[in-house]
Amino acid sequence: MTVCIAAICEERGTNDKCILLCADTRLEYGVSSNDSNRKIGKLAHGWIGMLSGDFVAASELHDWIKAGILAGVPADRTALHGVLVEASRGFMGTPFHKKNAIEIMVCGFAGNVPTIASVSVGRASSPTVEFYQTFHASGSGAIIAEVFMNLRDLSPRFSIDHAAYIVYEAKRYSEKNPGVGPQTVLLAMRPRTVNAGADEFGIYALDVGAMKEMEEARVRYGVKEIEEIPDSVRFTELSQ
Repeated sequence: MTVCIAAICEERGTNDKCILLCADTRLEYGVSSNDSNRKIGKLAHGWIGMLSGDFVAASELHDWIKAGILAGVPADRTALHGVLVEASRGFMGTPFHKKNAIEIMVCGFAGNVPTIASVSVGRASSPTVEFYQTFHASGSGAIIAEVFMNLRDLSPRFSIDHAAYIVYEAKRYSEKNPGVGPQTVLLAMRPRTVNAGADEFGIYALDVGAMKEMEEARVRYGVKEIEEIPDSVRFTELSQ
């Protein structure tokens, strides 16, 4: 039970692309849960994995994908697709594959091309690998998050400032699903050749506190009651 979000956007004042990464931190254990877990993990050669579903199984699949990328850096999406399929098939032969649906979002740059891929493993006899051109969400809060981002018309042409707030709000709205925790991790990912503020994977943290201040100022989150119906609204009986 979780939400993970990835979205492509533009750096400030340029056409250079970056990828936003956002997730909660909740893990559930039967009737209990805690909110101190990292669901965004480094793979290899600048690629990142975001985990959804059974955390133990997803972590094992994450390790299989990491080993696949270490064995050969994917130069393009075709090569990445092959790595993800091969790693997933290897995972499906282990005791960790219990036919519970898990998903790993794999994010990074194939050359300088921002890439969001998803590999899903469940009851089917083979894994599903898909690529997304704009954004993608996974986990129990994914439907809420994706509906919200669609309503905001989020696209790769949005600046990082604008896109980051939309992704943050989408995560906050996804908390309506009880499996999504209140803590938010929000990161941005650049090609590794761009180093300003980034680590060796091209990742740097965004200020969630600033997002909260914007949220409180805009008052977009939460239920708003309509105190009264305007006089201009009329209800009439349907004609027989």
